[in-house]
This record gives sequence, C-alpha cells and structure tokens, in this order.
Amino acid sequence: MKHKIGIFHLAMIGVSGVIGSGWLFASMYAAQKAGTGAFIAWIIGALLMFVFTMCLSELVSLYPRRGLLASVGSFSHNKDFAFIIGIANWFGTLTVVPSEALATVRYLDWPHWTVIPLIIMYAALNGWGVKLFSKFNSTITVFKFIVPTLTVIALFVHGINANNFHTAELGNINAIMSAVIAGGIIYAFNGVQMIVNFTSETKRPKRDIPIALFLSLAISLILYLGLQAAFIGAADLNIDYQSPFVELVATFNLGWLVMLLKIDAAVSPSGTGFMYVGSTSRMLTAMSREGQLPRGFNVLHPKYHVSHRSLIANTLISIILFFVFKTWTALILVTSSFHVISYLAGPLSVGKLRITMPNEERLFNLPLHWITCPLLFIVLSILFVLAGYQNDLSITIICLGFQALYLLLNYKGAELIKAISRSAFLPIWLIIFTTLAHVKLNLGEIALVALFLYYVGIGR
Repeated sequence: MKHKIGIFHLAMIGVSGVIGSGWLFASMYAAQKAGTGAFIAWIIGALLMFVFTMCLSELVSLYPRRGLLASVGSFSHNKDFAFIIGIANWFGTLTVVPSEALATVRYLDWPHWTVIPLIIMYAALNGWGVKLFSKFNSTITVFKFIVPTLTVIALFVHGINANNFHTAELGNINAIMSAVIAGGIIYAFNGVQMIVNFTSETKRPKRDIPIALFLSLAISLILYLGLQAAFIGAADLNIDYQSPFVELVATFNLGWLVMLLKIDAAVSPSGTGFMYVGSTSRMLTAMSREGQLPRGFNVLHPKYHVSHRSLIANTLISIILFFVFKTWTALILVTSSFHVISYLAGPLSVGKLRITMPNEERLFNLPLHWITCPLLFIVLSILFVLAGYQNDLSITIICLGFQALYLLLNYKGAELIKAISRSAFLPIWLIIFTTLAHVKLNLGEIALVALFLYYVGIGR
C-alpha cells in the first residue's frame, strides 16, 4: 500500500483539478456569453459532469485500471473504435497544461515565454510519482479553496449591485448552452474526472472513486456559483478584464486580497497544471498498454511507478501547443470540444456493456441508465454543435488525421478494411455534427439525430 491513496487525497485531486485557471476567468466569460443565465449554465455543467462521473463510476467498478477513460472504449467495443476517444481525451487534457501556465502569466503580467519553464516544472514534480503528487496536491488545494472563498465574501460585502442581475436572461437557452461550452464551464469542471485516472493507485477503487467524484463535484459547484454571483454583482460585463478578480477587488482598495489573489494566480493554475501533466502521462501509458500507441510509453519507473517517457512526450507537446494557440481563450474552446468527444465514452461504454455484460457484478450501478446514457449523449452532441463550425471542423480534421495514421500504421489489406469498419462510428459522428454546426438546425432536430446515433453506437 506504499504508493496507494485514499478518499481524501482523491477528493483533493478532483477539487484541485476544478479550481485551476477556470475560477480566475470562467465567471467573466460565462457572464459575457449568458449574463445572469450563467448560473443556469453552471448548473447544467455540473449535472452533465454528475451524470458523466456516474458513468465513470460504474465503469471503474468493472475496470479499475490506470488511465481508464483513455481505454474504456477498448473494453466495451474494441481498440479501433476507442482510438478517437483516447486521442480526444489525451489531447484535450494535454491542452489544459499550457492554458494553466498561460493563466498564471496573464494574471501576474509575466513575460509570455515564462510559460515554458512553468510547464517543465509541472513535469519535473510529477517525475517523483504519486506519493509526492498526492502530498503536494493536497497541501496546495487548501490554499486554492480558501482564496476564491475569501474573494466571494469580500465582493459580497463591498461591491454587489443587485441591478446587474436580469431574470429575463435565465430563459435564453442558446446563450446558456453556449456558455457551457465556450464560457469555460466544461473546461473548469473537467478536472473532477481526473480522479478516475488514479484508479490503479487507489486503496479501494470500487468504493473510493465514486465517493471522491461526487464530493469533489458538489464542493466545486457551490464555489463556482458563489464566484459567478460575486462577479456579476461587482463587474461591468462590457469590460474584458485582463485579471478579472484582481481588478475588481483593487477597486475596493482591498490590497491584502489583491496580494492573495496574485499568489493564488501562481498556485491554483500551477497546481492544476501539475496534476494534468500527471494525468496525461497515465492516459498515454494506458493507450500504449492497449496497443494504440508505441509500447515504450508503458514502461514504468520501478521506484516511482510513473512512465518518464510519457512525461517527457507530454511536456514537449504542451510546449508546442503553447506556441500554436498562444492565448487562454483560444485554448479553452479547443480543450472543451475535445473533452466533449472524450465524454462520449461514458454513455456509449455503459450502454454497450449493459447489453454485452448484463449479469456482471457492479459495485456501483448508474441509475436509470436507459434514460441517463442517451440523454448525456444528446447533450454532448448539442454542445459540440454549439462550439461552432470552424472550431468543430478543426477538431474533426485533427481526430480523423490521427485515426487515419493509426490505421495505416497498424493494418494492411483486408485487415485495414475491417479496422475501418470497426472504427467508423466516431468519425461518422464527427462529420455529422460538424455539418450540423454549419447548417444550423434547432436544438430539437439535433437531439433527434443524436438519439438515433446513440443507439447505433451501443448496437455495434
């Protein structure tokens, strides 16, 4: 049990993943997208993650594996079917690393190039394995939680203007759903599922994982609703703040809180970036283990139980992503879209395994899976469409490019044709919903298409 971690450290991983750069910026961008409707957007985002994490909890009870989300499609369908989900999960999570470093640089007004040493620092700390990881993470999570809580209290005491809230905005469903995908809400909540990637290092995964997931999500939602209320009540939504909460508290001459916020701007994103580097190394290791990537990434250090090859590869790619996207806002939309694709593994795998393994013992069962799985699939499909045609087209090209390379390197002749058939569902899903983003159907029509494709997906 030397390298094992329990519920407390798991919950801290989830909370720390959620309280990253999302708390520094998402309240502003969600309010700009949906105004007061941002509150509904946060609740929708939390419900989405709640159902998704329940899917993961059931899957964990069947497959307590390292980097589960990157490989679970291999168990429910096949490794060719699962490849795009694995790539989207890995790539989407990896893009978080430079975005967290960029958030620190933006809040502290550091030179742009300092993102690179921050990324390298995240990787170096992860090199000593999960024991150091959990101790480091749990310590900084306490600070990460205290500072935004103090910010909410201070702004409520000094600067809330009730006239900034408009109930009419609560009914604008298109703006609300847009805030979920493009306002940083999925980006913020995604951190809670990082818990699952530490399944193999958990003392009692079949009990501890579900408890830690639900606890982390509940704590995070309460905090983000408070931050959203504080921001809308104190801010001018027409201003695109460079450092939103620092600038707001500075207007009330709260110098002590400005200092704490600047410290937290280094601690919160860096803590999350540190955690995501560790998580992505486990994803890469899992895909290597399943034969989707070179086997060399599945070599673990005998003492620290971490793949240093995966850490190095992810660090280099993170730096490349920094040079490509450059800004926090550019990264969060791409990241959120990749997350949406990876989340498809939840409803598809649960639905499929309920058909193929109906009598297998599950210590956790997703309630009403015949409703919750298709509903989650529909919501994810709608969010992908609302991310916009140009964004979806770029994501589709990246995913299909990786898929084509994978198939061509691993199969030839008749086997290639069979592999294309086995892996066809997600490329078709990407093409269909990218097209729907271009033709602009209403949400009901998109939902009907998604419902049909869900049953196609679990019937394979």
